Amino acid sequence: MKETISVRQSIFTMIMFIIGSSVIITSGVDAKGDLWIAVIIALIAALAITWVYSKILSIKPDKDFVDILELIFGKFFGRLLAFLFVFFAFHLGSLVLRNFGEFIKTIGLPETPNSILMLLCILLAILSVKSGIEIIGRGCELFLLILLFLVLLTIPFSIPEMDINNLRPMLYEGILPVLKGAFATFSFPFAETIVFLFILPSTNKSQYFKVYYTSLIFAAVVLILLALRNVLILGPETSIRNYFSSYTAVSRINIANFLQRIESIIAISFLIFTFAKINICLYASSKGLSKILGFDDYRFLVTPVGLLMFNFSIIVYENIMQMVEWATKIWPYYSLPFEVFLPLFIYFYFITFKRKKLSN
Repeated sequence: MKETISVRQSIFTMIMFIIGSSVIITSGVDAKGDLWIAVIIALIAALAITWVYSKILSIKPDKDFVDILELIFGKFFGRLLAFLFVFFAFHLGSLVLRNFGEFIKTIGLPETPNSILMLLCILLAILSVKSGIEIIGRGCELFLLILLFLVLLTIPFSIPEMDINNLRPMLYEGILPVLKGAFATFSFPFAETIVFLFILPSTNKSQYFKVYYTSLIFAAVVLILLALRNVLILGPETSIRNYFSSYTAVSRINIANFLQRIESIIAISFLIFTFAKINICLYASSKGLSKILGFDDYRFLVTPVGLLMFNFSIIVYENIMQMVEWATKIWPYYSLPFEVFLPLFIYFYFITFKRKKLSN
């Protein structure tokens, strides 16, 4: 039986995915105090590329992403391209899983091997994904507004710790650092929504771009607010040097020696947001792989794919310093072919060579 998910649930799920690990790990640090400007530029670029994603899915609304690739490129090359996107979703899920483990180990359980923490997380994710995309969508619908309320509640409590001079002067180092920050923010987290090409065929066929632009704009507003909070509290230099700047910023809140040590709100929110992102990556990679291999049901692949994701997350980095180095300096360039070049190639190849044939 084909799974379905409502437009509302798709939007909530995508917002959870976009915010994901960004609620604690800051992207676009090159922009420093102008990070909020970088987020706006990244949002504009993301709206453009997600329009392309939507157009690809609209080629045959009754087909899923792998079927569309096979129609355009033939069975062999279509499945080969699909496998590249499956690997991207798998790799992204592994990296986010490692973020999950490193965060818990750093802030609360330094003596516990992060492999134990990640194993518990992926086992729960396997159970969740086997329940289907409807359950994931309902979970995101349930938790998103609660988590956003808790996270954004830290902003008014942070006002006594803020210094407006941390935002001055604007564009002090010119536009180039802002553009670098925008590029990094575009690749992580906005354009990572490429993995939803495996998910959105389960929703209303005419609402693909609505899901994308609503989710992107909503998530961008949240990320701008969090970026401003962190810079105003910590200052641009401290903010970019800190591994988990949101957690550090909120830890400084102290209202009359009564309301303090509320960074646990950020920690819990991060864990749930990140867990949702892992779920989506695991679902996308399992669903895509099952289509490539010619199976009707993806569920029997969830456990082996999840365990492979866990093993890959262990070997992908040696320590947290490598994790941050990869996320800030390598990931934007590594992800560019998957997030931009391949989708553009697929769409322009279709409109150039296949549009008339497939429209008949």
